[in-house]
Amino acid sequence: MHALYPRGRADMDFDQWLQSPNWRPRITHRALLQQDILSEVFQCLLDVPKYHRRKNNLLAASLVCRTWCSPALDACWSQMDTLNPLLKLIPSIMDGTPELQDLDLSRYQIYARRIRELRLDTGGDDNADVIPSAILGQVFLALQVPLLPNLRLLKWYINLKSPFTADPIFFFAPSLRTFIVTVRVTGDDSEDTSCGFNAVQLVLAALVQQVPHLKTLTLHGDMRVCCLGQIGELKRLENLEVHPYPNHNDESWKLQRTVDKATFASLATLENLTALRVLVHCLDIVPLKESYLFPKLQGLYLRGSLRKMTDVLRSLVAPALRDVILEPEDEGLVGYRLLFAAIHPSLTQLRVSRKFVGPVNESLVAEEIFPSLSHLVNLDRLFIRIGLYSIRDEDIASIAPYWKKLQYLYIVENEESFGRPHPTVHALITLASHCPSLKHIAMPVDVVPLLRSDVPVLNHGLLVLDIRGANRRGELDDADIRMLARQLGCLFPHLHAVLDAWGTLSILRTFRALGQKREQHESVTESAPTMSAWMKAVF
Repeated sequence: MHALYPRGRADMDFDQWLQSPNWRPRITHRALLQQDILSEVFQCLLDVPKYHRRKNNLLAASLVCRTWCSPALDACWSQMDTLNPLLKLIPSIMDGTPELQDLDLSRYQIYARRIRELRLDTGGDDNADVIPSAILGQVFLALQVPLLPNLRLLKWYINLKSPFTADPIFFFAPSLRTFIVTVRVTGDDSEDTSCGFNAVQLVLAALVQQVPHLKTLTLHGDMRVCCLGQIGELKRLENLEVHPYPNHNDESWKLQRTVDKATFASLATLENLTALRVLVHCLDIVPLKESYLFPKLQGLYLRGSLRKMTDVLRSLVAPALRDVILEPEDEGLVGYRLLFAAIHPSLTQLRVSRKFVGPVNESLVAEEIFPSLSHLVNLDRLFIRIGLYSIRDEDIASIAPYWKKLQYLYIVENEESFGRPHPTVHALITLASHCPSLKHIAMPVDVVPLLRSDVPVLNHGLLVLDIRGANRRGELDDADIRMLARQLGCLFPHLHAVLDAWGTLSILRTFRALGQKREQHESVTESAPTMSAWMKAVF
């Protein structure tokens, strides 16, 4: 591709040059004109990590033939993080001419319609892409259409004290489907901040009017209730995220009230809403005494105190809810039990994770926590990282019969729970017996000697076993490794990876060595041997 790229033409207008009589297309094989092959070629060009080299490859591909020209330029201009290359196509703007030439506008439109994703930072810092609003407004008035008519994704960083807060309005095209806005606050000038919030409110009001088919809306940063009053009018909205940027040095961000009762009730009117992410500190409606119906809600993300998350789950009537992510910021045995009891039994995926696990809480034991999860009989993926103090074989045995559909299980203990009981191979036997669909297990497992008669031959289909969380004194010797490998061979003969706590993967190597013995035994036996025959040969 580099051989085809014309030297000295880096800033040329390709569409204008290709229409000139000086350009002669090279002879192209008919196979390269097929859509499937063409897609593979451009995928290879886009996989180049360096931006400038990838752009040069795409520009060179546009010179191969006329059939390649349009898709190559589309791929080159589809994603932009600055508008400077586009504005350079209008020399009259750079010269300060008050009137724009028709020729300049036509060249601008040729490339503007190719942009699908735009990410701009107008925060006012050194890395910000600051474009004067007067220039954008001048082009907007001349075109009388959105600046990027085919835009699908717009990501904008706004500083409330910058004069460019309302500029996203110029890019609101009917084709827009995703709008991500991050609002920053710098300084303590309340007057400038108030003007900034008014501008954000103006932007969201224009979004409702000009982009009725918006599907994804993400609001990060400092917001206010007044800014979100019209979100309920986006009837086609499917994904909504409202999350302030926490300043860990200042706890005042937790006092923000972004979503009040009226706004939350308006969200319930969004019939197409399938994913909702909200920081419960933003909810000014706790405790919730009313029920809100979200008919199509499938994914829910909540972060905050256990009490507030419990109130939100109790107020939601979401029959289609399948995936829930909870990030508690406090702890307490009673709080966790009430939180898990409020989850709808139709749930299939649950992730409960604390970002910062505090000191050891001896009351957080699996014996008290697991019974609160017994009603989730449809779970196929479970991740628990709340600083559990201890997990025993009896705890796994008490809950495994309820998780017959489970495929992925991740249980992370508190790192400081050294010396407490951990699950053993008995827990793996229980999970393999009651959960036939399990593909991945990640939890601490202690190696204890078992009799050969205590390890049944189950031929389970588990693929990955991660036991790196086990807190064990010292290293395993060769006898322990061989014993564990034999036990795993009886239970999970299809294992692809065994991740142990000692970082050597020695168990997996021993497991594979035993598998080679099995293959040798099978080659000697005339008939196809059973698993029990292989285990007799190994032992």
